[in-house]
Amino acid sequence: MSQYKNEKTGKWYAIFRYRTYEGVNKQVKKSGFATKREAKEYEAEFVNKMSGSKDMTFRSLAELYLADCKPRHKATTYSSESYRINKYILPYFGDVPIKDITAGMIRTWQNEHLIPNFQKSTSVDICRNLNSILSYGVKYYGLSSNPAKIAGAVRYPNAIKETVIKYWTQEQFEDFMKHVKDDTYHLAYDILFWCGLRVGELCGLRICDIDFEKGVMQIVQNRVYVVGGTVTHSPKTATSRRTIGIPKRIQREMKRYIGKLYEPKSGDRLIQLQPTTVSWKFREMQKKYQVEPRIRLHDLRHSHASLLLNMGIPAKAIADRLGHANEIMLYRTYGHLYLEQREELVDKLNKL
Repeated sequence: MSQYKNEKTGKWYAIFRYRTYEGVNKQVKKSGFATKREAKEYEAEFVNKMSGSKDMTFRSLAELYLADCKPRHKATTYSSESYRINKYILPYFGDVPIKDITAGMIRTWQNEHLIPNFQKSTSVDICRNLNSILSYGVKYYGLSSNPAKIAGAVRYPNAIKETVIKYWTQEQFEDFMKHVKDDTYHLAYDILFWCGLRVGELCGLRICDIDFEKGVMQIVQNRVYVVGGTVTHSPKTATSRRTIGIPKRIQREMKRYIGKLYEPKSGDRLIQLQPTTVSWKFREMQKKYQVEPRIRLHDLRHSHASLLLNMGIPAKAIADRLGHANEIMLYRTYGHLYLEQREELVDKLNKL
């Protein structure tokens, strides 16, 4: 017997020993259980988890999976994955032993919980997380097969849907900027619109990343919010690490701004704001000054791409500037703008 009652508090506790993967015997004590049964169930599940038994619950396997992912994934990737697993997967599968999860259960979950409540892209991400956990169980904890693979991908009726990209024209952007009096926010929004950076890239930009002689800046850091705070790491993808030219008007604004800083160091971040703060301020200013159409901060990046497309800049050059892997992503994202260009092309041919 390894479950005992604390006579003073009336609560039960479990005290037992287990063997680690290193072959070391350790003792565990866990208290605060309302009943002896709860204490016993905790001990059994803990031992199953530590021994890698197929009798462990999905929750235990998910905890092992996330612990394995944490040192291997970027903080942003881990944070997003952990959030989806805890919010959307564990409430349904958490207490089920992994050996009892079937493809039929997963299909029912997809049909009843995902398809009615989420966009396809979100459902795909959640299913990918479930599949990864169960694949991890197959590879490392003796699960005989992955029921998520048998269940297959989540399918949506009439899934073909064009995403409408919102953006501002140069005139609309400049009308908004008349309201921006703070130098920091003014420079931040100018860089986002005229250079096409992501907000994390903007907030990770250091003074030493800017070469005024060559008129370029190096995008080598990305500052992003994760659960628990803000972190700085490498750019989003390999192609996001890039060198881009800076318009002269933005160079002049940068120089003036740096000149006003108190003893700036080369390693200091140019914009001393958090990404969430920049985004919040952008929303609040649109609301305060009743700016229409309303757009997200990330849509300033779309606005930059739209500006370049309307100038007739080749797709390859735009993709390189934005940090896209290739032109295909550009076509997928801004297909509606290319449609406008095709219509304009036909109009010109009709006039010949």
